[in-house]
Amino acid sequence: MIAGHELAARASRTAAAVLTPEEAFDAAQDLWSLCPERLREPPDAVRVREVEQARSAWRKLKQRFAR
Repeated sequence: MIAGHELAARASRTAAAVLTPEEAFDAAQDLWSLCPERLREPPDAVRVREVEQARSAWRKLKQRFAR
């Protein structure tokens, strides 16, 4: 396999791994320690819009599959 393909395959396998709740919490703590002041700032307009879009999509999915 070409080296670039091997690296892409390895990255894909790593990204596909689902973290346990404990691992996810540890990763969040690591991110928090890198830049805690950024995480205390209020969300920007783009983030607020994206969160609302995601919540809207989940509501639609729940309504559709609740039947």
